[in-house]
Amino acid sequence: MRPTEHGFVGPLAGELEEYIRFKASMGRHGATRVRVLRSFDRHCLEHGAVRLERGVVERWIAHRIDANPGGCRSWFSYIRDFGRWMRLAHDPDAYVLSDQWKAGSPRPTPYLLTDREAALFLRAAGTLESPSPWAWQSRAFFMLMACCGLRTREVRRLAVGHVDHKARSIDVVDSKAGRSRRLPVGDEVAAELLECDQRSRERFGDDRPAFFVTSTGNPVSPGMPGVVFRRVWTRAGLEWPQAGKRPRPYDFRHRFAFANIERWTRDGVDVMAMLPYLAAYMGHAGIDSTLYYVHASPDFHGRIRGPRRRRRTRGPGNGGTMSKARKTAASSGEPDFWRVARDWLHHWLPKVRGSSPKTVEAYRIGLESYVRWLETTEGTQRSHIGFGHFDRARLGRWVEWMRTERGYSDRTIMLRMTTMRVFLDHAGLEHPALTALGNDAAGIRVKPPARKPVDHLGEEHTKALLTAWGTGDAKSRRNRMLLILMYDTAARIGELAALTIADVGMDKPARVTLTGKRGKSRVVPLGERTRTHLAAYLEEFHPGPSMRDGDRPLFHSTRNGAIQPLSVDRIDEILKTAAARARRGTCPSMPERVHCHLIRRTRAMDLYQQGVPLPLIMQLLGHESMSTTSAFYAFATLDMMRKAVDAANPGPDPSKETWLSEQRLRQLHTLTLSRETTWDTASHQDPEPFPGLTTKPA
Repeated sequence: MRPTEHGFVGPLAGELEEYIRFKASMGRHGATRVRVLRSFDRHCLEHGAVRLERGVVERWIAHRIDANPGGCRSWFSYIRDFGRWMRLAHDPDAYVLSDQWKAGSPRPTPYLLTDREAALFLRAAGTLESPSPWAWQSRAFFMLMACCGLRTREVRRLAVGHVDHKARSIDVVDSKAGRSRRLPVGDEVAAELLECDQRSRERFGDDRPAFFVTSTGNPVSPGMPGVVFRRVWTRAGLEWPQAGKRPRPYDFRHRFAFANIERWTRDGVDVMAMLPYLAAYMGHAGIDSTLYYVHASPDFHGRIRGPRRRRRTRGPGNGGTMSKARKTAASSGEPDFWRVARDWLHHWLPKVRGSSPKTVEAYRIGLESYVRWLETTEGTQRSHIGFGHFDRARLGRWVEWMRTERGYSDRTIMLRMTTMRVFLDHAGLEHPALTALGNDAAGIRVKPPARKPVDHLGEEHTKALLTAWGTGDAKSRRNRMLLILMYDTAARIGELAALTIADVGMDKPARVTLTGKRGKSRVVPLGERTRTHLAAYLEEFHPGPSMRDGDRPLFHSTRNGAIQPLSVDRIDEILKTAAARARRGTCPSMPERVHCHLIRRTRAMDLYQQGVPLPLIMQLLGHESMSTTSAFYAFATLDMMRKAVDAANPGPDPSKETWLSEQRLRQLHTLTLSRETTWDTASHQDPEPFPGLTTKPA
């Protein structure tokens, strides 16, 4: 078969070509979509697939994931959208990829441009020597990205008629997802655009195809901004990072976002109230996309002050009742519970959702808990358990049993019910006939656990802990550096254990790249004092050639002459030993239970008390959702609450009040008569102790 216009050659080539043309007619011209679907087309050709079936699609997905386990999975949406189109246009039975196949891999971590780097770059862009139009248009091009937060593609496709010099605004037309917006620009940007436009008109006339063009008068290609960016970066005298993320044009857009966040923070503006405006200016569909760009830059970080210095039993079967339930389930064609549960635990959770082994184990324990309850309390044989045993009434009895018979805490009960909801939602998506079970489970309300203020160390505890290990020997110096980095980065213990030389960037701004849950990475800038400590540590423990070995663990020990990374248990032991030393020495009030997560909370609370907004703390901690951060760290300390209450109290100043004398108060609060008062026995009338005040009803 001859290839189609977009290179499809498999059994579904005609449908794929028609789909791509349909998307183009809707304004979707993405080359990534075509590239991904070509891969699927080759898969169909190799396996002789003539229909869009579940097995074909999921085998192709599994093959791509295995080939690149840590890669971005946004391509899920392309095959899902193709399935929906196939159902409408050609095959009503075409498979549509389940929504449970989520693109859960992390977005790429950006390079954090400093104020100095941005200033030197734009200055060098204005003096670029080139025979091409980039000699006069490079500064305007990158200023639009740095000062307006435009995407590279938006700047490339900017038309001459979309720049209004008089109104000082630009129109971004048909951008991502077909959205358009009009943006005001500042005086400096407007002047730069006007000068660029005048020089381009002198050379190319008034009818050039785009605002920014090449030497031949054609629109700028996608790869050209990167080439010019590298030339300008070198011309500015800026050093390229030895390891880790390298700067690129798109990082100007990222810097635009976090620079505005930091400006609002310094000015005392409510950041969360301003995020919708920033999202609209940057062309985002909502603030969730904007939060990705929220990072603490090295410049901002430098202004933040440091620390304020079973036994298993089986119940008997119930004979006829459960046998009858099994027969009913079999006759109704009910999906096999054990097969669905196995697929959920061994395939969907770890491979599709990307859950960690500990998360999968927690779900397994929750599901096994319900199965054991069915066996021991309801008298159901294990082999007879099916989805008919997951009705609302049974789940309600299980919740009550956990509360009254087992005495489980509210938190444990909530986690168990979360397991059931997630599992039944999965079962409903795989087998629509089971959707009602997920809806019933969602309707069972359990008492949420009481929220408590976050446990964190005080200033004296933090200082004592970070100085508990001395500097007398190499091992003590290593352990001290480990605790300093643990506090400064608020890293999880697993993230700290996984650090390698490649994750450390010592060129300013100093930073480390942490890889957390589900492979998500984040860049955390280091304070100047931490950078100094780390430089001395690297010089001692990773001298000379060892720094070029990017896979070498940052914190390690030597066993039989071989370098081994410190284990999680060893790091925990180092922390507990430091706490014990501090308790015996300068800080007897050190808590008995000190763990890595407590240090993480302490760092977050220290930043929160210093006024750092929650979005920045969210990025530092590597939380995926803003709600996770606010749920743990939105509890102010009693001192913070007291200051807020005092500031908001409109009552009078007690020091300026004029109070009544003690004698006058006694007169006002007594209903007895004074000694000088006489009783009128004739009229039986009580005289008034004060004029106008009666002590008896009229």
